Amino acid sequence: RYFELTDKDYLSSFQNSWANSRESFALLVELRIIKLWDFFQKHKKTLAYREEPSEEISYIWGYVRGIRSREAFEFIELFLKEYGIDGICTYFGSWKKIYESMVKNLERYHREDICIEFDREFLSVEEERQVFEWLDESVFRQEPSQYCSFAVAALKDGFVRELYTKEEWKEIFKELRSKGAVSHWDEKALKGFLFSQEEIEAENAVIEAQKAEAERRKEEAELNKIKKSLVEHSDGTFTSLKEYFHDYRYWDRDKKKAFQVTGEYLAELVNTSNSACDAQEFGDFLYICMEGIRLNALPQTQVIQLLEKMIRRGYYVADAK
Repeated sequence: RYFELTDKDYLSSFQNSWANSRESFALLVELRIIKLWDFFQKHKKTLAYREEPSEEISYIWGYVRGIRSREAFEFIELFLKEYGIDGICTYFGSWKKIYESMVKNLERYHREDICIEFDREFLSVEEERQVFEWLDESVFRQEPSQYCSFAVAALKDGFVRELYTKEEWKEIFKELRSKGAVSHWDEKALKGFLFSQEEIEAENAVIEAQKAEAERRKEEAELNKIKKSLVEHSDGTFTSLKEYFHDYRYWDRDKKKAFQVTGEYLAELVNTSNSACDAQEFGDFLYICMEGIRLNALPQTQVIQLLEKMIRRGYYVADAK
């Protein structure tokens, strides 16, 4: 006679007779007395935002949440084919998510590391992969700001890693790293799992080469900027060269870099000028040479060569009357 009762009779009976009504509902489902999909179709209702679901629907969600049985898996599989991820909020409540209870610490207010837990012995590898893909889509669509953190957690989880090949994980790892989502410590550990020692060394060599090239381009851009500024401020005299060089008088590092350009221009002025310079010009020339030696940016032998060229070409200190 008990098996002839309606759904509402079942609910009323175990609510009144059992202290743990959710466990009672689960038992009725697993005994196939209540068929989840038929029960859902009978009691489903489209919910408004923040509207609480009915007691019957709450029992269903309490049972399928976490996918801890074959019946729960089959229900979720059928439900998602019919209604999609968005249907969870539509029929079970606006705060309900597929990943809840299987992905821990995902919300921003948690400080702990994200933890993924869905190892189910009753599922095949293909079905476990299907469950993970549900979690993946659920997090991506419902918590997009946390998706990269979730993906890193998946990479670090030993059980999840077994669901896909290393080659598949490598592509995910590279994408996450390019977005800055992988910490230095996690990167080191994950590379040890995903890459061979030869691959790691080859990648490190490429990274170092890229860093060196980036540094070279940065240096080149800075020197080009100095050259452009020098051309704009110089009138072809040692005095204007000294005045320009004074812009860097407070920082020897920048001053030394500027002298890479200034020293070249100094030699150019000595080699191209044919007229005698007065005392002020000659003094400014000597000042620039002195600074070049002090900063170790202009070899003394080069300074001597410049002085000799000036003397040989007839440079002298004019009478400054």
